[in-house]
Amino acid sequence: MYQNNIIIIIAFILNSILLSVRFSTSSIYPIIIKNNGATVSRDYLNSYIKDIDKIWKNIEISELKNGDKLDGFKINNINKDSVFAKIGLKEGDIIKMVNNSVLSSYADALKVYGNMENTRYINMQVLRNNEIVELNYEIN
Repeated sequence: MYQNNIIIIIAFILNSILLSVRFSTSSIYPIIIKNNGATVSRDYLNSYIKDIDKIWKNIEISELKNGDKLDGFKINNINKDSVFAKIGLKEGDIIKMVNNSVLSSYADALKVYGNMENTRYINMQVLRNNEIVELNYEIN
């Protein structure tokens, strides 16, 4: 049960970072897509924090362990047309670090999530094909 709650916390982190990016002609929530991230409206980001169903429709993640040690969170499946894919996440990516917090425990994930509301910049490091890839997001 606790493990499932932590997976939900990681999903909320992703939700806060990624589902806040919306591809639309609307100027209500301006988004600027960059090669390695995006600039996101704070209001739009906050509108998604409470809606976990939007996450599960587009991405599936699970904990990744090395023996008994948590070694990040793996993206098992991603909708290729989803916002997650459009801003650079890929199936097989392993989320290793968010804002200089290594995700090696559930407490680390909870700490990152707890700081999301006041965060202005988000840096996510993922392991992709045995290389670290950085994704950067600005919240304004």
